[in-house]
Amino acid sequence: MNGTFSLVWSEPLNVGSLPWSAVTINKSSSFNNSINCFKYLLECKANINYLDFGGRDISHYAVAGGNFEIIRIIERMNPELKIIDLIEIAIQFHHLHIFNWLYNLLAVSQDND
Repeated sequence: MNGTFSLVWSEPLNVGSLPWSAVTINKSSSFNNSINCFKYLLECKANINYLDFGGRDISHYAVAGGNFEIIRIIERMNPELKIIDLIEIAIQFHHLHIFNWLYNLLAVSQDND
């Protein structure tokens, strides 16, 4: 990667401390690696653009959950993901394989700019 980037640490994602109304069922399915439930909710046109009280969308929960298949589905549906935010969550939840993939996506996007 030719450019550099910096991580700005925000409030950690702590699903256990969120009020139940903040975590939608599709966020819960992505966080808990429930791929079949996640796909079913997509077929039922579940809103994946809803933000929780911390301003996080479903991609944050998917990265925290660590299911690569769910993350790829979300990435295909929303190519404008804020990769730098997701890298922070991959680090926080110790998902090295997802960190590496996101880091490579960031490198490619910076090389294309």
